[in-house]
Amino acid sequence: MPWRQILTSGPVWAIIVATFCVDYGSYTYMTVMPTFYFEVLFFDITEVTPKSFSIPLMSNYLLVTALSGVSYASVYEQTHSSVVTYLFHDGERKM
Repeated sequence: MPWRQILTSGPVWAIIVATFCVDYGSYTYMTVMPTFYFEVLFFDITEVTPKSFSIPLMSNYLLVTALSGVSYASVYEQTHSSVVTYLFHDGERKM
């Protein structure tokens, strides 16, 4: 296996950096959210079930999973990539 070519490839490093950023953001979100609820919203987390904290995370997971399938189908059907990018990234900000 050509490890030198793999490890010096730009796309491989782009995937590594993107994965690190997503994981870091998820970790920060999950560790800071209880503190935010307690200190900013004055919400006592000891009275809440774990289900209330998992609803935003699970809805995000389900939405991303569904939209990734739609995005893949759009690209597979040879929709121009700029249209797919607009619909799933830029269009989201303008709503």
